[in-house]
Amino acid sequence: MTFEVGKQYENRRGKYQVLAIHNSQIQVKYANGETFWLSTELQSRIYENIQRDRNSPPSLKTLTGINKTSGFYFLMGFLVAKDARLLAFVPQHALESFKEKWYDSTGYDLADNQKGIIIHPPSTDKRWYECRITFTASPQDIKKLELYIPHIPIVKANDTNGWNINNNKLFLALLEYGFQVGGSQDSRAIKEKIPASYANSFNSGANLI
Repeated sequence: MTFEVGKQYENRRGKYQVLAIHNSQIQVKYANGETFWLSTELQSRIYENIQRDRNSPPSLKTLTGINKTSGFYFLMGFLVAKDARLLAFVPQHALESFKEKWYDSTGYDLADNQKGIIIHPPSTDKRWYECRITFTASPQDIKKLELYIPHIPIVKANDTNGWNINNNKLFLALLEYGFQVGGSQDSRAIKEKIPASYANSFNSGANLI
């Protein structure tokens, strides 16, 4: 698609107006006054995906997200308390798709030097990107946690008390709530984004340890 200065479009963050176009970038302005330079290729794909989603049957739309029930927020509280680390392993041929998902979840473009993102060369045998949440916990903690999230496998890591959750949808959902990739978690910022109706579930997960 072709962007035009002065016209309105939208992405997962909301509607925006195109202020300028320069090479492969567009300068956009959101309703709240914020302005950003964004990739025209990425924004074009996001815009087209939004239009396609709106024309898809409701039953298909639910397949693209994760079920955000009380168990999800319980897990979030647990992961914040454990200061979980998020990592993503991305083969070169899946990078553009990963960038799109990143933008959908965070509202900003993936930086070239983003910590916790491991880009594999074209020769890699990885078929798609793999997202991982890693943390330390006792076997007793894991048994309690699995009662709340029986549908999300938790696997043992190499180190004594290390555990991994390999789940792309969960990883991206956590980004929506301010989880950081490749660094420590800001518990206050994350907690502020939790819906009031699920605050108790989040707190229960944080207090499990």
